[in-house]
Amino acid sequence: MQSLVGFENLETLDAEETIAPSASDGILDRTAISTASFVESCFIPNHVALKTRAGRAHFQAILKHVLRPETVDRLFFPYQGESRSRLRSIPEWPYLDETRLCDINSDHVRRLTSLAVNRGYSSQTVRHIKNVISAIIAHAKREHFYTGDNPITEVRLPPVERRTTPSVSLVEARAIFRMMGYPERQIALMVFNSTMNVSEICGLRWKYVNPTLRASYVEGDIVPARSILVKHQRTPSGLMLLSPERIRVVEISAALLELLDALKPQRHRQEADDFLFPKRSGIPICPKSIQVSKLKPIGRRLGIQFSWHTLKELHSVFLQDLQSRLNSELAAL
Repeated sequence: MQSLVGFENLETLDAEETIAPSASDGILDRTAISTASFVESCFIPNHVALKTRAGRAHFQAILKHVLRPETVDRLFFPYQGESRSRLRSIPEWPYLDETRLCDINSDHVRRLTSLAVNRGYSSQTVRHIKNVISAIIAHAKREHFYTGDNPITEVRLPPVERRTTPSVSLVEARAIFRMMGYPERQIALMVFNSTMNVSEICGLRWKYVNPTLRASYVEGDIVPARSILVKHQRTPSGLMLLSPERIRVVEISAALLELLDALKPQRHRQEADDFLFPKRSGIPICPKSIQVSKLKPIGRRLGIQFSWHTLKELHSVFLQDLQSRLNSELAAL
């Protein structure tokens, strides 16, 4: 039996080398193969393995809504090792593991997407589920395991009813900020005082922060005076380079400069390559881990939903309060 190799080696294989059996090998039965078997023998090694690390992680995560999560963990184990995901099979979920690949039709896709909507999945996640099934069928057609049109073309996503989150009151907003500590409080203040989002702030290195009155040069990049060059973001998959259209220069305001000056004593090493918010190991902290360990406990104590997405609402509440007090002061003049 051919031994399995990791994703890293797959990316360096020559085009002539065989990664996994294909339809032309005549080894796999096109009419009897199950969806899980096709994903294991063809789709992962010949399609997913060619993606970037972020792309592979995306397929692994979304496939857990198409196949049983335990199946997906088993299929990816030879490449990624043991999964840390806690997602487990849902009894009533219409997984496609044993469904013959050639039998997949639009009804299968509708059942999956409709149930995802009913369980409150985001519209983006529902769309990803549909797109991953489409990718599996498209690859199966190329390998001659599937005939006819891709059933995805017949599926219209059901309307998503967005759940409205109760507005945060001024009292709750103040209580949240009193309970926030390092680093979530500093990150929140940087979000309030710049156009950077949380993942960009967590992926920021000091060498791209230029608080001086002269432009600086960093590895071929120009960082203007009193500016920050935003090039990376910290995702659950690691540090990622932003797409060219998102790379930009952010001006350092007086308030942001004060925040940056206060952050410097927090640094473990005095090196320009350090991240603004590093872990003890030196790698940048992950926004998701801070949300789980810091933000959600605050929300539970206050009886509200609190995540990084709530920061915009907090900011609006504080701005409205300031505007109201300013209007009152002006009216009293």
